[in-house]
Amino acid sequence: MARIAVSLAVLLSPSWATAHHSVGVFYETEPSSELTGTITSVDWVNPHIRFTLETVSDADEREVWSVEAGSVNMLERNGVERDQLEVGSEI
Repeated sequence: MARIAVSLAVLLSPSWATAHHSVGVFYETEPSSELTGTITSVDWVNPHIRFTLETVSDADEREVWSVEAGSVNMLERNGVERDQLEVGSEI
């Protein structure tokens, strides 16, 4: 019985991995935008770092953007450290 359970887990795990990383289903990938603003909150946790950014639009209106980045490990490998994304930081 245990052998069957392990076999099923191995066979099904590749489908779980590809389903998790389907970016196009959840996010608009084009066109890209460049934002400048103040970080108002940060969740420095896996599987994805999230933060909110308060900006001012071209029409002089306040906007709050929710941003989702890569994993903690991925950002750190690319030189982004936790202290660079602190509440109050201008980015």
